Amino acid sequence: MQSAIRTYSGKHAIDKAAAQKFIQSQLSPVRTQAAKDLVDNTIYITLQEVAEIVERLVLKLYSFEAIHSAKRIYLYTGRPDKSFYFISILAVFFLKKHKLKMPAHFIRELSPDIFDTIGDDPLLLLDDVSYSGSQLSTMLGNIYYELVVKQKKPAPAIFVGLIALNHFSKETLSQVPIKKSRRGETLEYQASPFQLVYLEERLYTPLIMTIGIERYFYVNLFFSPYTESTPYVSMYLDHKIADEASTYTNALTYGPIVPSRYDYAHFFTTIDYLWEFVPSRRLFGFDPAKRDQLFADFNQENNTKFSHTTDINVFLVKKLDKNDRFVEEAALPLQFSPFIRTCKNAPTFKDPEIAGLDYILFVAPEGCIDKTAKCALSNEGILWYLDEWFDTKKSNVSREEAIRISKKINEHRCPVSWYKTGIFTTFPPYESGLPI
Repeated sequence: MQSAIRTYSGKHAIDKAAAQKFIQSQLSPVRTQAAKDLVDNTIYITLQEVAEIVERLVLKLYSFEAIHSAKRIYLYTGRPDKSFYFISILAVFFLKKHKLKMPAHFIRELSPDIFDTIGDDPLLLLDDVSYSGSQLSTMLGNIYYELVVKQKKPAPAIFVGLIALNHFSKETLSQVPIKKSRRGETLEYQASPFQLVYLEERLYTPLIMTIGIERYFYVNLFFSPYTESTPYVSMYLDHKIADEASTYTNALTYGPIVPSRYDYAHFFTTIDYLWEFVPSRRLFGFDPAKRDQLFADFNQENNTKFSHTTDINVFLVKKLDKNDRFVEEAALPLQFSPFIRTCKNAPTFKDPEIAGLDYILFVAPEGCIDKTAKCALSNEGILWYLDEWFDTKKSNVSREEAIRISKKINEHRCPVSWYKTGIFTTFPPYESGLPI
């Protein structure tokens, strides 16, 4: 572990001079502010910090009597190419360091019948970051719904340890489904019985609560238009940069200078009633008044009386028509000003096919142009917009060409998730304990 920390930790910090160039290269004051908001509010967690947090999480988890006095402890690891496994390796290291009780079993795959074996014993799940909370809450919600709601069994003793999360993802993880429709949509929630463990200083404030509705709108409009109310935070770690629903992946990786030919007005003319960029009231369960205050602040600044985000969409696009002014440029190739250290020399930055791509296609999340399982979006209306883009021949390339170029764009990720290469398959917990 110390070798990995020496090799990777702290190498991917933001280069301040490069970040300033990225900000100042934007074409208008509103774009400059959006770029500045992105850079100023990006959270970077080093590998050294990850290790220190995991150590504190392990000690915090083992302070629970249910874990400290348990006859058997189970640890969910997942597959060797997943973040659960990587964090589990760090956890095992610190369990040994502090001479704490080792898990009796390592769980590679969670299924309802595995809980018949686990019974009342504690099950530990340790992961890196909960960005939106959707994946982890779905996993936990499915366990709860199957065992408790459908089978009427007691809730298992699950303890979840996280390196980082935010107020919205915490709220998502704090609820479990108790009623679903025939189509599987959750109709009703209640408080989760599962224990969520984290460090208070690693509970981050969502970006919209930091910079307000209007500036958050511009950050998403220019750097992540397809993801609506996500990302909740801008964050990356030495070992990982997540997908577009979790963070501003391509913006952080490439540092794009938003081109003058970016036709965001067409985007909103087509889907204005579909774009909900302020999170729902349910996610403000920790303090409902904060959502109302966001609208109150916006209305005071703009002398308006809006209470719904889709009305604000139209208003802000019209406002941009007046404020997003710059000296018109020729149809220059897409330009980049990357600002993460060690991530500035990829060949994709000079690839003419990428530089010539429509910006609305450049910012499309991985897998969404061809609608594969990798697509991080669930809004069918926004995916429909991509269909319209090609059907109405707005694109300067065919859909097949766009898919191929988009794959090149998304193949470049920096920092690289080196733990996914299987380098830890010979490390515990893979070859220690009693795996199930």
